[in-house]
Amino acid sequence: MDEIAYASGLSVGAVYLYFHNKPVLYLSLLESAMAKQEQAIRRAALRGKDATEKILKMAEAYADYFLREPEYFQALIFLQHGDLRIPESEGLVQNLARRGRELLRLVARLIKGGIDRGEFREVEPDNTALFLWGAWNGVIGLTLRRDPLRLDRKHLKGLLRSGTELIQQGLAAQR
Repeated sequence: MDEIAYASGLSVGAVYLYFHNKPVLYLSLLESAMAKQEQAIRRAALRGKDATEKILKMAEAYADYFLREPEYFQALIFLQHGDLRIPESEGLVQNLARRGRELLRLVARLIKGGIDRGEFREVEPDNTALFLWGAWNGVIGLTLRRDPLRLDRKHLKGLLRSGTELIQQGLAAQR
């Protein structure tokens, strides 16, 4: 807390005024990290010209955030999986779950739009979105392995792109 107070130009007492203890400070940092991650993913979706490109851009933004902020990314995953056992974390866990559901709904809406425009074949959008999100996390998880299946981080975005193209081909409407 002394280092944080010094870096922020506040007294230790002032830091404790805003953050009652270290876990609350830590969770506040995680909430800020989640907001940045979510904002980057939403902005990325706006840059695509069709559903496939929007989804690919979202996957790339998710990977970019992991590559830029691996510690925050992993802490958010631990928190969401219940592995971060901090009594003060329940409210944040619920907030992260809500925000995660909103991002999944965004992916599902993109899939539904792709179906409606004939870009994708008829699939169940919610399940497809959940699968995509799980696939992104699984591919990112390969970079954290400590065995021969470890994926070098420099290949992460290429593998996500390949996977998205593979899935898009499977989703593509038959013409």
